[in-house]
Amino acid sequence: MSAFLLTGLLCPLLLVALFVMAIVATIRFLSRSASGSSGLSTTVPRVKVPTQIEQDGFWLLSCPADPGSIIYYHYWSGGARYSGQVPFNPGADGRQFVYTGRGPEQVSVARIVQVDDDDLTSSLIPPAIAAASMWDPPDTFSAPSPPPPYPSSFPSAY
Repeated sequence: MSAFLLTGLLCPLLLVALFVMAIVATIRFLSRSASGSSGLSTTVPRVKVPTQIEQDGFWLLSCPADPGSIIYYHYWSGGARYSGQVPFNPGADGRQFVYTGRGPEQVSVARIVQVDDDDLTSSLIPPAIAAASMWDPPDTFSAPSPPPPYPSSFPSAY
């Protein structure tokens, strides 16, 4: 009778384990087939955009993007890697300067995303600008509020 009880307990656990393994295998298969790789490499090929490095940024030269597209880039400065994004708005000569605030040693354009005017969202705005636009400064013309009264049950600090 104890063997029957043990089998009765293990059978549902075995079924649950098989079900979980099937879900995990399906998710792995779908993620590999969606990325088009065998799972050995997860690197994304870089876009070949010629750049010219300056003291405080870099120039995008002959970029294949349409004006308004979002350029995602990486640059290295002082041994650290930085990332950013900028809307592509080239000048009359087809070049665009990207200000980084520091001298990049190497620049790489990661990807270019074509964006319609209707597709622009606030997620494309750099975080510093988004945070600055959401900040609500205090009203400087209002009188400061009085401090809360101290309860009489606490002794004086001095």
